[in-house]
Amino acid sequence: MRTTVFAGTLILGSITAVAQTPWLLSGNGTTDYTLDFLGTTDAERLALRTYDKVRLVVNQEDNYDIGSFSLLPTAGFVGISPSSYFWDNGPGPFSRLHLAEPGAYGYESIGYRPWMRNGVTFTGNSDQMYIGQKYTYDNPEEPESGELNNYTDAIVQWSDNPGTWLRRTS
Repeated sequence: MRTTVFAGTLILGSITAVAQTPWLLSGNGTTDYTLDFLGTTDAERLALRTYDKVRLVVNQEDNYDIGSFSLLPTAGFVGISPSSYFWDNGPGPFSRLHLAEPGAYGYESIGYRPWMRNGVTFTGNSDQMYIGQKYTYDNPEEPESGELNNYTDAIVQWSDNPGTWLRRTS
């Protein structure tokens, strides 16, 4: 009996010794960002939920197709949406921060270009907008051809009802 209690204590003590201090809602002290973080260590995206629906996702080392462009690097891109439709049915965030409306028209890719990485993308209601940096490449048709240093433009871009003009009538 005494051996069993000692072995059980040894096992529980070992488990307790490797357990990490949890994040506290009131805050944590003496943290080290290289050791203490909110995130994943198993090559999966970080997802935040409310009402058991995905609302925010931080990409892992993802490459996926956006519109007619294939296997674009999207590591660290963040998407925020009021529903999980964006992640369940769309490719994922288009830029460093992507704000997407819910539903089938929440991730419009018409007008997207591979240089739309370091900025904010807005999609919803079949429309798309980007505010951010536009990088210049050795070959403008091939975003992997190498960025030209110090050739960056500030851009406001939008795609609204391609091929359609809407007129307001009184």
